Amino acid sequence: MKRFRFRLETLLKIKEYNEKEWELKLAHITRKCISFKKEIGNIRTEKAKTFLTRHLRSEEDMEFLRACEQYISRLEQRAKHIGESLKVEEEEKGKIQEKYLEASRERKTLDRLKGKQAQRHYHKERLEEGKALDDLTTAVYSKKLYL
Repeated sequence: MKRFRFRLETLLKIKEYNEKEWELKLAHITRKCISFKKEIGNIRTEKAKTFLTRHLRSEEDMEFLRACEQYISRLEQRAKHIGESLKVEEEEKGKIQEKYLEASRERKTLDRLKGKQAQRHYHKERLEEGKALDDLTTAVYSKKLYL
């Protein structure tokens, strides 16, 4: 039986490489988005701790209260800045995800074509092998008849 050889194998390898490249880009930007979300969560936690600390010492020191308010304000500004960065990264992530899905569809199309061609090839090879076996058994049978 002849081995199946896909004529577009090099193109398929290129498509697989392209898909992997977009997948890595998507993973990188997803990691950045997760990092931003985690940082925003940490800021919220720190803000809550500071708020509680401020209320526990509310009667003691006005300077401390003012410092807590300034710190909370800086945390809010930082969270807002990170939120804006996150929004930009999420938009970029959407674009990269679209390109990844497109590359994936192209690769899958070639994969399906390869599978169908391989199936047809092996089916044809089995038919030819069956014909060869039929010819062989016919030859052996006819040889026995003449002997």
